[in-house]
Amino acid sequence: MFQYIAISFSPSGQDIKKIFKKVQCIKNKLGSRVELISGFMPRKEVEKNNLDTEIVDYLDFIFPNQLNFYPVTVKKNLSDMRKKMAIYLSQNDGDAYIIGDIKGGALQEYELYKEYLPEENIHLIPLD
Repeated sequence: MFQYIAISFSPSGQDIKKIFKKVQCIKNKLGSRVELISGFMPRKEVEKNNLDTEIVDYLDFIFPNQLNFYPVTVKKNLSDMRKKMAIYLSQNDGDAYIIGDIKGGALQEYELYKEYLPEENIHLIPLD
């Protein structure tokens, strides 16, 4: 049986290497029976948009088991995606980890986690 987790962070204005170190600590603590509930843009979308693959490369490496909620439709509704992630976590006794500054998409996810998850299932992790 998998433990379901979501990891939220905003790379904007933050050291991605520090974020990756925190992600590694989470993975080390939880072990191998973890499935990442993800809203990150999948590799095909990243490559199609000629974006840097650093984040998706790292997440694919560290979390081979992922359930990605990213909408690959023409009209992307990220707010709806984030709500579905929070509901899925709540239905599966999942945990949410928010790393670094709570801003951008990470802020919206955090607000939804507060609405759908018990407080003890939400983990705020500062970068320093």
